[in-house]
Amino acid sequence: MKIFFIVFSISILSSFASFSQSLNTKKLDSLFDMLQNRGLATGSVAISINGKTLYQRAIGFAMLDGNKKMRLM
Repeated sequence: MKIFFIVFSISILSSFASFSQSLNTKKLDSLFDMLQNRGLATGSVAISINGKTLYQRAIGFAMLDGNKKMRLM
């Protein structure tokens, strides 16, 4: 779980560093795909600036003992 938080933090910080240019959603999708495929993360993330949502993603399962996937509301 520590690895997830380290990878997640680095990716988010690197995304913020490049906000002046653009948000690299393909890179974020790639990261979250890898985490989901390896079963390392469950949850959702949203990035917004000034009330405008720039990126949102949900990965993993809604219930740890079930097979219902997480979804965005």
